[in-house]
Amino acid sequence: MQGWFIRTGIGLWSRTTPLAAANWLAGQFFRVRNAKPKDWEMGIPEADEVLVTTFGMGLRRWGKGPKVMLVHGWEGRFSQFAILVPLLVDAGFEVISLDPPGHGLSDGQNSNPVKFGEAIHATAEALGPFFAIIGHSMGAVGTVLALCHGTSMQRVALVSMPASLEFMLRAVCRNVGFGASATEAFLRKIDKTVGVPALQLDARRLAAQRTEPVLIIHDRNDPQVPFSQAEEVAAAWPGARSIFSDRLGHTRILANTQICNGLIGFLKEQPDGKTPSARIIPARPDAQSHALTQV
Repeated sequence: MQGWFIRTGIGLWSRTTPLAAANWLAGQFFRVRNAKPKDWEMGIPEADEVLVTTFGMGLRRWGKGPKVMLVHGWEGRFSQFAILVPLLVDAGFEVISLDPPGHGLSDGQNSNPVKFGEAIHATAEALGPFFAIIGHSMGAVGTVLALCHGTSMQRVALVSMPASLEFMLRAVCRNVGFGASATEAFLRKIDKTVGVPALQLDARRLAAQRTEPVLIIHDRNDPQVPFSQAEEVAAAWPGARSIFSDRLGHTRILANTQICNGLIGFLKEQPDGKTPSARIIPARPDAQSHALTQV
C-alpha cells in the first residue's frame, strides 16, 4: 500500500512539474548502490592478485593462460562469477575481473553504460592482449560499446544483456508512474548526462557491425530484460551462437553449472570449428533441473 501511495505521488508530481521530476530521477538513476552478496556468491576463490589501476579501476586476477575479462552488471559484484572463475582457471585461462566505475574497488559513485565501455577499453589496452570477454547485463552492454570503439577480443559472451537502453529507461519511468512529458524530459536528461543518445546505444543496431565470434546467453523468463531482445541481438550479430535457459532468472543464471560449462566450451572451440561450441554438460542429479536450448 505504501508503494502505491509513493508511486501515485511521484506520478502527480511528474505531471505538475515534469522537468523537476525528470531531473530528480536522472540524479537517482546512475547513482550506484552497494548490495550484499548472495549465499551462492560466497564460494568464489581468493584472488591471486587484487589491484587498482592508475586509471582508477579495481581488478582481481586468478590463474595463468590466455586472458579472459569478466565484467559484472549494474550494482553487481565480482563474486557473482563464483561458479565460473574456478572453471575458467581449471580450463587453463587467466581470469581478470573488472569492477566498472562506481562499483567495488573502482573510483566514483555514479556510472553509466558509456563509462562501462570506456573502462573495459582502458583495461584491455593496459593489460592486453585479451583472448575473451564475458559481460553480464550492463557489463555486456559495455562490452559491445568497447568493441565498437576498437577493443579487440577473439571471443565474446553476452549474458542477460539489455539490448535497448531506451527500453530500459522508459520502463523505469513507467515503474515510478511518470507521465509522458516527464518521461521525455528524463530521456533528454540521460542523453545529455551520458553524452550519447540512447537510440545510438542499441545493441541490436551495433550487433550488425560486429564480426567477433559471440555467444549470447539469456533466460526466457528474465524478469528484467525481455527474452525477445536477446533473440533480436542474436539475429543481428553475424554467426552468433546462443544458449537460452528456463527459470534461471537474470543474475542467478551465472551460478548455473551447465551455463558455465557452455561458456567454457565456447571459449575452447578451435578456429576450424571441429570442437563443438557451447557444449552443455548434463546437470548433476542434485542440481536444479532447467531446460537449456542451444542455437
